[in-house]
Order: sequence, then structure tokens, then C-alpha cells
Amino acid sequence: MEQKIRSHVVLGINGGVGRMGKAIGELCYDVFPEGRLILFGPGGDNEHMTRDNISDCDGIIDFSSKEGFRESLKASREAGKPFVSGTTGLDNEDMVLLQDASTIIPVLWASNFSRGIAMMKKLVSIAATLTDFDVEMLEIHHNKKLDAPSGTALGIAQSIHNVRGSSKENEVYSRNGGISPRNPHEMGIMALRGGSVPGEHRVFFLGSMERLEISHSAESRSVFAAGALRTMEWLLDKKPGLYSFEDSLGL
Repeated sequence: MEQKIRSHVVLGINGGVGRMGKAIGELCYDVFPEGRLILFGPGGDNEHMTRDNISDCDGIIDFSSKEGFRESLKASREAGKPFVSGTTGLDNEDMVLLQDASTIIPVLWASNFSRGIAMMKKLVSIAATLTDFDVEMLEIHHNKKLDAPSGTALGIAQSIHNVRGSSKENEVYSRNGGISPRNPHEMGIMALRGGSVPGEHRVFFLGSMERLEISHSAESRSVFAAGALRTMEWLLDKKPGLYSFEDSLGL
């Protein structure tokens, strides 16, 4: 990703006092040495985001809730501000809102801002293309995470669907009470929750008498915070459009 030193950048952080918001705040000045933060959400400088109170911001980073995401996207669109979000638990309607906003402002949503996860998706796609092995996935996160499976796990699954011609309908999230063999077309995605795990994802390719495992572990939320900040740095001078995290990495 191209890195530029920018001065006097003002960032609005929706969910600014949450876990990710605090991590972004701690790293902000590594990317924007003369930057300034305005925190939005409960406990922040402003609880709600509006077109008027983000007028001084150069860009908006959103790590909030489904409702907070919609509010900050609407305000960003109305104010003409670049928008980066890592909020998960969104639905198809939210993706439509992103697409609509991208005709007016540059927007980028990702379920994960780790460069390692971006590379993992590429590796998983290659493995899914070159083998007909059964695919199963395990993801582990901290006990405060709201959505399951994780947005990252679903994104990894989609990278497999894209090359195998399968779909979300093939995903299985529990096998409780099952009394039949595994359907050869299904993909099991299991979620574990506990402790303070920032994020761990493992994809298993299971063949006859052999197994391939591709895995990624995040050791700190700072991985995601740094990725989100660098992504915003990249997005600031982009034209309106819907971009991906992979775009910002040149993948």
C-alpha cells in the first residue's frame, strides 16, 4: 500500500470509545503525525453523527453497530466525506446502501483490515481451485464479539464460493443431532467464543489420507487499527466508488 505523510488530517471515528476505536486512537499519529480525532458514539465528543458535526472531518472511520453504520454512512454521504468501515453483522440492505453511497463518495467496507487475512483469502482461493477436498472452517474470537460466524469467516467462505461455484446456501453452522453423512457440497463453519482472542481463523482442506490447513492468528487489535488507518490514508484522494481492502493493498 502506498504510504504518504499527510498533515492536519481530521478523522471522525464512529465507535470512538469502543475497543477498535481506542486502538485506532492509539495508532492514529503514527499514520497522521499532525492529525486530530473527533470521537462519535456513546461516550464520545458527539453521540450521533450528522452532516453538520462531521463538516470539519476529512474522512470517517466506522467501527460501531449496524445502526451506527447506517447513521455514519448517511452523514458521510450527505457531507461528501470518504468513508471506511469495519462494522460487521451487516445485511444485504446495508450492502445496497454502500453501493448507493459509492456514487457520491469513496467508500470502503471490509470485514477485516489485516494484510495477513487478505493474503489468506488468496491462498484459500488457490487451494479451492486446485483441489476437490472437503472444506471446513473454525474461527475463534473474544467473548464480547456479537456476531457469529465472524464477518471474516464469511468473507473467506465467499472467496471459496467464488472459485467453486457454490454459495452461502452450502454453509453449515451446526451439526447437532445429525444422523447422516456429510454432504459433499457443504462447508462447515464453526465459531468459538471466549477470553480475549482478537481473532483466529483456520481453513481445513480435507482429502483422502491427507489434510491441508491454512490459518491466521491476530495477536492484537492494533493489526486491524493500523490497517484501517492506512486504508483511510489511501482512500482520501480517491474518486467516488466502492473499493475493497484488497484494492488498497494492490492485490
